[in-house]
Amino acid sequence: MRSLPIHLLLVLIVSVGLVNACFLNSCPYRRYGRTIRCSSCGVENEGVCVAEEKCCTNEECFMTTECAYNSVCPELFCKIGIHPGYCMKKGYCCTQGGCQTSAMC
Repeated sequence: MRSLPIHLLLVLIVSVGLVNACFLNSCPYRRYGRTIRCSSCGVENEGVCVAEEKCCTNEECFMTTECAYNSVCPELFCKIGIHPGYCMKKGYCCTQGGCQTSAMC
């Protein structure tokens, strides 16, 4: 039996890694040594719970009863001007006034 060429094996490993990639709503976070999933919230579940009773989408953050304490993501704080916000993804900060790029995230 002939073994696979190393470059074919590398392509296979990279492909498996891409299939298992996580996105904003599906990425598990570690808190106190255990893995939790962030709850989805908002219209069509397009946002994530960033704090108890606080949901952030790509456009805004708002208060909601959809987010329970045990399903929120760890808070990554950022600021746009004088307004505090939450890092929604790398380089992207959301405040009550909206979302925009930020070097703090």
